[in-house]
Amino acid sequence: MTAPAPTLIEAARRLAREVLAPGAEAADREGVSPATIDEVKRSGVLGVSGPAAYGGAQAPDAVAREIAEILAGACCSTYFVQAQHHSPVRMLAASDSPARERLLRPLCDGTLLSGIAFSHLRAFPRTPVRVTRVPGAGASTAGCRGTPAGA
Repeated sequence: MTAPAPTLIEAARRLAREVLAPGAEAADREGVSPATIDEVKRSGVLGVSGPAAYGGAQAPDAVAREIAEILAGACCSTYFVQAQHHSPVRMLAASDSPARERLLRPLCDGTLLSGIAFSHLRAFPRTPVRVTRVPGAGASTAGCRGTPAGA
């Protein structure tokens, strides 16, 4: 089980002070290193909002927000990794999907790391940007022409 809320906050502060802040510039420039991800996993913050029955801390939202503030204040790039992980943990915690039983425990204990990706959800069915290939231009983005839909 992930540590209780006060211990998690202290773990987040220690992680921020000893790992994230000293490496923030490099993380912004080169990406978050596997070693930093390992430290985030060891800290226990990945399970802050996960149910206790699945190894999470089941901490109040105020604790999750404080941890987010601590991490973001030290290294925005690493905070973004944790934030990406946090959303699926919360969604599965509130779900009765079979995925909950398979994924929630490894997500809470950091064995499994997750992320999310979505775009243009509020624009459906209207497509705000349309891209057309320019003949002979190859596959690069320079070979595409974007125009607002309906233009």
